[in-house]
Amino acid sequence: MAPFSGNTRRRGSEATLAARMLSAVGALVVVAAVSTPAQSFENLTNAERNALAVRHLQSDMMVAALSCQMRDAYNATVQRFQAELVAHGTVLRALFDRTYGSAGERELNSYITRLANESSAKRIEAGADYCADASDQFAQLDLLPQTQLAAFSASEVSIAAVPAAGPRPVSEAGLPR
Repeated sequence: MAPFSGNTRRRGSEATLAARMLSAVGALVVVAAVSTPAQSFENLTNAERNALAVRHLQSDMMVAALSCQMRDAYNATVQRFQAELVAHGTVLRALFDRTYGSAGERELNSYITRLANESSAKRIEAGADYCADASDQFAQLDLLPQTQLAAFSASEVSIAAVPAAGPRPVSEAGLPR
């Protein structure tokens, strides 16, 4: 056990400073992830556009579920639209496989992570109104006919650009990031 130094006030302020710095670094990581260079897919079919829009909306709903304690609403929505979500997921996976070849799964996972970061940034930007807006969106989804998820998604979100194919960034040590 470390001896008591009597200087707990200083250690507390150092911990607060460290926490603030860590928070600032985290915010910069989100901003960097959201603002990285990207390009859109070319010659998308309507099914592919719909799959991208649905995935974007699903990321927004997941962030709302976690941020606003709306897990029940999220789970009910996912269960209600399960067949449509699976169908769009299959189209999305095929799009990434076609575009990125053997790296399709890795690039799809990267894209989904980027969408989650964008959804989190939107939550932060929306501030106090975020949970009320999310609740309204879940209520709209609850009234939506089951075959209309893609149309609703396209009207609610803009499709994020997809990271360009090509070499993965490397760290200073030459290892993939």
